[in-house]
Amino acid sequence: MKTKPLAQIVAAVLLSTLNSQLSTCLAQGSLTPPGAPAPTFKTLDQVKPGTPITNIPFTITNSGCFFLTSSFSNSGTAILINGDDVSLDLGGFTLTGDGVAGHTGVQVGANISSGQRRVRIRHGTVRNFNPCVSIGLLSSSVVVEDVLAEGGGSGFELNATATAAPRFCTLRHCYAVSNSLTGILLGGPATGLLGENLIVDCVAQGCGTGINVGSSNNLVIRNLSFGNSGNDYLISTNNRVGAIVAPPVNTSTSTTSSPGSGTTDPFANLRY
Repeated sequence: MKTKPLAQIVAAVLLSTLNSQLSTCLAQGSLTPPGAPAPTFKTLDQVKPGTPITNIPFTITNSGCFFLTSSFSNSGTAILINGDDVSLDLGGFTLTGDGVAGHTGVQVGANISSGQRRVRIRHGTVRNFNPCVSIGLLSSSVVVEDVLAEGGGSGFELNATATAAPRFCTLRHCYAVSNSLTGILLGGPATGLLGENLIVDCVAQGCGTGINVGSSNNLVIRNLSFGNSGNDYLISTNNRVGAIVAPPVNTSTSTTSSPGSGTTDPFANLRY
């Protein structure tokens, strides 16, 4: 009986050990998945901090940021802002009303005789309300920007009486289109009632009156008003107005069908 040389025996032992290690390294493990993947999406308030408005009517009483999650229709007042330090983002969505007088799209103040402070409304459409956006006469430091008010009774109203009017408010990049009464209204008597509000870079088209300013000491610049059935501009005395036909500050401005004179004034209010 022949015996294998020692070298062959050692080689066989080493090869057996190596094959065992390779088998261990190349093992696949269990092919059964550990379970369903965990959700990785974020909630809406994590993506956009603030309070989502998921239905209307909706009343805001606390400070903070609020935003629409979709377009809505309503047969009364849609959103009432009855708190200070509020930011309302319409999110590019549309609020649609029933056109009934007193049914407001966005109302600042529990009624037109009250008001709030430091409110911002932006970026969306308010349609077929009367009025579409209303600011109470005791309000101050309200900013409305990038909002389209369309097909209502009045587009934007800053309400006033003989004794009080909103102050330090701003309408900027707003559009009032096809409102039957007034596109933009700053109420109040012609003299003696300070407004000190700003209307800038706005458009009033196809309304009853385009831009109507009754209170005093407001600044009205770089707007466009045209195609309205009444006055494109109806602005009382003691307001600072960019040149239409270059009126001095102590005279009223009332324009109907005649185009304004040419101007190179960068602050001019235009019509055609």
